[in-house]
Amino acid sequence: NTFSAVYDDGSMNEVKASLHYFPLENLALDGEVNYQFFRLVHFDKIYNKPLFRAGLGAKYTMLDKKLLLGFKGFFVSEKTTNSYEISNIPAIPYYTSTENLNDKVSGFVDVNLSAEYKVHKNFSIFVLGNNLLNNKYETFKGYKVLGAQVTGGLKVTF
Repeated sequence: NTFSAVYDDGSMNEVKASLHYFPLENLALDGEVNYQFFRLVHFDKIYNKPLFRAGLGAKYTMLDKKLLLGFKGFFVSEKTTNSYEISNIPAIPYYTSTENLNDKVSGFVDVNLSAEYKVHKNFSIFVLGNNLLNNKYETFKGYKVLGAQVTGGLKVTF
């Protein structure tokens, strides 16, 4: 799997809205939607760019702001991409490749949770849960993300 740059003239337009809301003293909610559209001169579609993305997040602090709980979920729409099919023709002693200019990378939903406890102002412990729906999505064609992951550790702040 390799990438190469392809250039074209055109315009990119983006409509983006974000909202931050603080319904309680210890609760922060945020949301974002992003819609992109392109007009290209030589190509019909732009590769590896989703047309639509949306995200929701929340942070809640408790126990005198020593415990921080977090949520982040996002949705990314389907992306158009190109791909190559390698084939071996028995009569010819080498491989040939055929480019598919209208391949797709599926859209996905990802959910992440986090928790951090401050033991001291310079020392805390944390745990992160990423891709908790265990979706086997691809960020680019052929580049799959890991399934559900849980990570923990210590954080020292200077």
